[in-house]
Amino acid sequence: MSYVLFSDKSTKFAPPLITIRNGRISLSSGAGDYITGVGARHVHLFWDAGAHKLAIKPVKKEDEHSFRVSIPAGRRGGTLSAESFLKFIRWTCKESISMAAQWNEAEQLLEVELPARYIAS
Repeated sequence: MSYVLFSDKSTKFAPPLITIRNGRISLSSGAGDYITGVGARHVHLFWDAGAHKLAIKPVKKEDEHSFRVSIPAGRRGGTLSAESFLKFIRWTCKESISMAAQWNEAEQLLEVELPARYIAS
């Protein structure tokens, strides 16, 4: 028999995904790893209207511009309340939507392009 028993059910790597629903931004475990990997519990949100890109920058210290990321104990992913940001960019999507994100090592940003059809002109 040449089969090998697969015994490691926990995922060590997951692609970074961002999900937007109900005024919240959720970070998959892969996305959350970038935030917690630098010891951050807060983030700054940046918006590039021309490219429809959201950038999430981990910050170690809370300030008046930061959003707290809630990550349950024992979990790698988390959520942040972003209703004010979503109103600012004029987000119109009513259902849950997930998008692939990329880590920009040089800028220390998690970047995601949002679908233009969900951003009001």
